[in-house]
Amino acid sequence: QDYIEKVKKITSPSFQQIRKIANSEISNLPDKEKKELFGRLERGVALLDSHKVMCQYLRSYGNMHEAKIQDAVKHLPKEIFENDFEIVDWGCGQGIGTVCFFDYLKKEGFNINVEKVTLIEPSELALNMANLHIESYLGDEGKVHSIKKFLDEVVVDDLKSESGLPRIHFFSNILDIPQIDLKELSQKVNSTILNDNYIVC
Repeated sequence: QDYIEKVKKITSPSFQQIRKIANSEISNLPDKEKKELFGRLERGVALLDSHKVMCQYLRSYGNMHEAKIQDAVKHLPKEIFENDFEIVDWGCGQGIGTVCFFDYLKKEGFNINVEKVTLIEPSELALNMANLHIESYLGDEGKVHSIKKFLDEVVVDDLKSESGLPRIHFFSNILDIPQIDLKELSQKVNSTILNDNYIVC
């Protein structure tokens, strides 16, 4: 609850501010517990199942994740950002990919013209955290749509869009997970295309 209140009080959000709050949540833990939390991350692919584990993820992998996203999104054509668009964040975890993208838009002087953010994540705790982080930027709960599923459980109906706007898909650190059928995943994305789709992975 304390973490939620601190994030909600951020006046001009950034990923590093969020990460700083997460760090403060676990900084006073004994070294043995920190080491155990790090082990539970399983090199960043484990399902995030507790608040402390999520904070440890931001502490251990946050900067690397941010650098990857910042490096990837600079290759997107900037004209997309001038008008409304949608985001689909696959295996979103705590929403780091979308949040770091928002930071990039702000840094480049663009408004965050996102009409809808679809978050796909099997961990309810992580999904709630992603909602919190993204709403701190948007201030509009109605724009965030959550799907609590593993990626292979997602069906085409989950991805339907009425707007026909361009979409940016984030696949952050998930395409190397062997349980994911990449061919089936690509077919699901392909069957929902109404406009330009951009894949960031």
